Amino acid sequence: MSSEYLRKGIRGTLFIGIFTILGSLFGFLTRLVLARNLTPAEFGLFYAVFALFMLLSTLADLGYGAALVKFIPEFLATRKRSQLYYTARYTLVVRLVTAIIISVVLAAITGWLAQHYFNDVLARPLLYLFIPVIILTVFFQFFVNVYFGFQDMFAAGLVTFLNKFLFWLACLILFSLGATGVLVGGWALLLSIVVLVLLFTIPMLRKLKGFRTKKGPEHDLLRRINRFAFPSILTAVSGFVIGQIDTLILTALVSLTLVGIYNGVLATVHVLSFLGGTLAAVLFPMVSELWAKKDKRRISEGFTMLYRLALFCILPFAATMALYADIILRTLFGEEFVIGALAMRILSLGLIFLTFAQVNFSFLSGIGKPERITRIMIIAAVFNAVFNLALIPLFGIKGAAITTTLSYLLMFIISYVDVRKDMRFTLEKIAPTLISAAVFLVLFTLLKSWLSLNVYLEIVIVLTASLLAYALLGFAFKIVTVGEVRRFSGALLKRG
Repeated sequence: MSSEYLRKGIRGTLFIGIFTILGSLFGFLTRLVLARNLTPAEFGLFYAVFALFMLLSTLADLGYGAALVKFIPEFLATRKRSQLYYTARYTLVVRLVTAIIISVVLAAITGWLAQHYFNDVLARPLLYLFIPVIILTVFFQFFVNVYFGFQDMFAAGLVTFLNKFLFWLACLILFSLGATGVLVGGWALLLSIVVLVLLFTIPMLRKLKGFRTKKGPEHDLLRRINRFAFPSILTAVSGFVIGQIDTLILTALVSLTLVGIYNGVLATVHVLSFLGGTLAAVLFPMVSELWAKKDKRRISEGFTMLYRLALFCILPFAATMALYADIILRTLFGEEFVIGALAMRILSLGLIFLTFAQVNFSFLSGIGKPERITRIMIIAAVFNAVFNLALIPLFGIKGAAITTTLSYLLMFIISYVDVRKDMRFTLEKIAPTLISAAVFLVLFTLLKSWLSLNVYLEIVIVLTASLLAYALLGFAFKIVTVGEVRRFSGALLKRG
């Protein structure tokens, strides 16, 4: 992999990684603030409504967000500036009109939803607060898509981070002023998205101003955009089913208290998802550009290295979360949430599979074959919906966790097979990585059983010692090399 693309990849991963970690932190802190100020039932109601909002926002996108990220780097590489501007304008208008239509329909049925689905009268005013958020979210998503398309990872990461940070800040301010109840979350979300749109509208207009032109689209441009977007929306909806349908089904079948507990578990585990999301976000536009230049060699080299390092990085954190599940839930959310410990352990395993599925999807999207992702996601979504309906009545939130984990595994297996059809890359150091992880788990377990200290001090000591041993094994087995560390550092620090 050339130094130019290595440097671009490292810098992109650094910016997105930092902002994703910070965003995940504040997103998680928001849940803690809400959980500590609401009852478990109110917490469950808010995130049940939030899951519905996520579904409607996904539908409003229509797949044009992914199309924008796909075509901007392509038009930059081929110097088709006029087509870039037209694509940005067209996708924004279509998404905005769709969001307005969805919001009108939602406003008409809020009363029925509150009475027959959420079974809580407070759901109606909460739904009304979410209606303008659906429309404003179109602008937020557009900003992120454009910045990713231009491979401006700093700006894309900043927008994404501020979306989480402002929501947390608004919640904190409203609760500190004496506001109470589930509607605080709705008002905080609305205020945060309004501020975010106001902050980035002018910078976005300036960024696109230089591409403005009176020239119309090429004769097949709209067909190409729509052809890419259609399977992308199916993929996005399927992704929603895999990630959020459990919450909607739980809302219909169990108490809002259990819905709240499950969402606390899900939020905690998804802290691990930053790695896969970061890598996928950075790789997508880079793969698109390299594929357009027919440079498979660099893509193959990058994937070989990526698989090796990603597995090495995620394993110890997934193991830590699984081992300390009960302590983590009790410390963060309270005793009522500890019954979700087994679900957390199951989901921790699932996030490993999700990480690599996200990486595989970034390649398939980057080479312009989203229909393959669509097929994978539809298969996994159907599996997810059917098994959630079967297992949730029997096992409650544990059934939802089992289904989600198996869905992630299914996505990884099928996507891996599909990637291998177009690109060959080597799976390196799998056995040494698993051996290192096994040593980490054994040492972690032994130290945990031997020590009897303050819970926080014990976690710090056990985790630090185990991670140190894990890192030393990584160097010993050459999973990570000193040369790679120097190369990464040099590529990151080198100017130009």
